[in-house]
Amino acid sequence: MTADLYVSVISAAEIAIKASIGKLTLPATFETDFGGAFRSLLQRSDIELLPVDLPAIEHLRHLPLHHRDPFDRIIIAQAFARGLTVATRDRAFALYPGLDLLQV
Repeated sequence: MTADLYVSVISAAEIAIKASIGKLTLPATFETDFGGAFRSLLQRSDIELLPVDLPAIEHLRHLPLHHRDPFDRIIIAQAFARGLTVATRDRAFALYPGLDLLQV
């Protein structure tokens, strides 16, 4: 990976779910081609899409249950597996010792 910024594919899934249940309104380009619009946004912002891989799943398997949101737990596991900093407003992320956080 060469980017300095990453977004988890899990974040894309969460955005899609929230849009589908009416909790989030997306621009028209996302309504007609979610994947294309998401990839275009990442490319314009020089952000790399971070897949869920087996090293992240291994970390997920051993995470203490401080946080019940499965999407957030996967993001935490990805950060541990890749040695990345997580930018979040969620204070529950701080319950994971050793997780590098940027509170926003």
